[in-house]
Amino acid sequence: MICPSCGSAGIFYDRERGELICTSCGLVIYDRMPAEGSGKRWEEENITWVDQTRHDLGIGSEIGKTDNPSPAFRSQMRRLKYLHRISKVSNWKERGERDALIEIDNLCRSLSLPRSVKVEACVIYRKARSMKLTKGRDLRIVVPVVVLLACRRLKIPRSEKEIFKIAAQRHPFEKKLVQKIFRKFLFAFKKEMKIEDGVGVEDYLGRFLTQLNASGSTSEIAMKLFKKSGPRARARPPANLSAAIIYLAAKISGEKMSIRKISRITGVSVSSISSGAKFVEKLLQEQQ
Repeated sequence: MICPSCGSAGIFYDRERGELICTSCGLVIYDRMPAEGSGKRWEEENITWVDQTRHDLGIGSEIGKTDNPSPAFRSQMRRLKYLHRISKVSNWKERGERDALIEIDNLCRSLSLPRSVKVEACVIYRKARSMKLTKGRDLRIVVPVVVLLACRRLKIPRSEKEIFKIAAQRHPFEKKLVQKIFRKFLFAFKKEMKIEDGVGVEDYLGRFLTQLNASGSTSEIAMKLFKKSGPRARARPPANLSAAIIYLAAKISGEKMSIRKISRITGVSVSSISSGAKFVEKLLQEQQ
């Protein structure tokens, strides 16, 4: 066998990767040979370096820092880095994807969301773009929608109201339009990515109890009240029901926790907490 590029007969067989490599020019002639060891391709075992949060998946080249103190050399390097940064986005599609991933990163930072949510949001955005769901839609509206879908898929307790409020502070938009696009995206990804309609009350209870620094007795009573409330209580929004249950649990345990403090931390209005607490009390009395 000879190399089709340089004509050299020096062919090396890499048993670990399952590749035939020319020792003269370095060309990988064939990469489907049976590999020894684990039986997997080398690429399949080493894919952790792929960064979904970057438009080039993190496989692009980067120009590092230099210790040369010369002003002329530093000016040359700044110019080179600028040209390199421009060359990484060669067309409008790559520029649009880069801008979207930057907006996703900024919104996740504002909401203090973990990196897993940001990665999931980037994956959902790429899928939506390949399905042409983002065509003709404003990027400032699509970004909060994919972040909310990522939270739903990973069961992170973040409500529509909370995410859309933070996003609207950065870029004002019409709430009804965002909700319409969210329902369309949810219908498209619900079966494929197993995205649920909403986050459960248990997730909101855990989050709110932690934010309120509730005692152990209050947390235990809150979980018991939720289990005793029955399926009829699930008709109310999870965040509202969680805040109402915590308010009742604090009253039962004797912990000093005002309704206004719960409203400020949870983002649920005082009237909703009060009406929700009365509703839960009524359900508990009916069961006795």
